[in-house]
Amino acid sequence: MVDKIDKLRMVGNQQYVEYAAYRNLAAEIVLKAVDDWNRLCRVRIDRTTVMRYSAMNGAQMARQGLGEFFTSEWCASLIPTSPADIIARMTAVYNKSKLKQSIVEMRGERAAQLGG
Repeated sequence: MVDKIDKLRMVGNQQYVEYAAYRNLAAEIVLKAVDDWNRLCRVRIDRTTVMRYSAMNGAQMARQGLGEFFTSEWCASLIPTSPADIIARMTAVYNKSKLKQSIVEMRGERAAQLGG
């Protein structure tokens, strides 16, 4: 049985056929990425932990990977809204986050240790 085509959508110069099941899957993928981003932004890196710089680097790499996902053409093909809207919201969440506060504090601490 062939699914009924719900609609056609253009992303960049690519045309996509959309099915209801595809839209549900696409929504779940993007919602999971948003949830991962929000969870990451709630992380507070303990300054007393020996591995705090490793944790900071890991958090920054995860943030970079999620950021690359949200700016990708693949993400744009998954969502009906502009990725720029999502990126603006994600940036606002990050700028208020415990993670950013931890990273800023540790960068200052590291600069002080290095005499900078």
